[in-house]
Amino acid sequence: MIIKIINRRVLLQGFAATHCLAAIGWPKLGLPASEVLSTQHITDKILVIAGAGGNVVLYQGQQGLTLIDSGTLEKTAELLQLVDKLFSAAPIHTLFNTHWHEDHTGGNEAVHARGAKIIAHVNTKLWLGADFDVHWRQSSHKPCSVQRQPPLLA
Repeated sequence: MIIKIINRRVLLQGFAATHCLAAIGWPKLGLPASEVLSTQHITDKILVIAGAGGNVVLYQGQQGLTLIDSGTLEKTAELLQLVDKLFSAAPIHTLFNTHWHEDHTGGNEAVHARGAKIIAHVNTKLWLGADFDVHWRQSSHKPCSVQRQPPLLA
């Protein structure tokens, strides 16, 4: 079975590389979260959505949609409305979190509520579930709701 050959690390690295390429390959996509959402088609099945916090990469596969990151909490409703408009309410099958920052995980709970499986590195789950301070940013972080955290994978 191919899943035994490709481990999670390789799979996440591939999606992270796609995310990074989308982030640096198209400078106009780096819009702040206060801006209107914009889209850039990479292929007929891959789309980048900017303006939702961090860039959100969307892949349309046979089982449904896969998102890489979910943007900020404030932009979640607008992001999901755009996804529904673009893909006729196709189901979101999987959500990959590239890391724990709020501009990339804010929509996790809403996407999970739609039935998506959240996949992330174990450290992402640990950071999302922790209470900590970031002194250099003068910010404090409280643990996220369990629904916003990715499950631990075996």
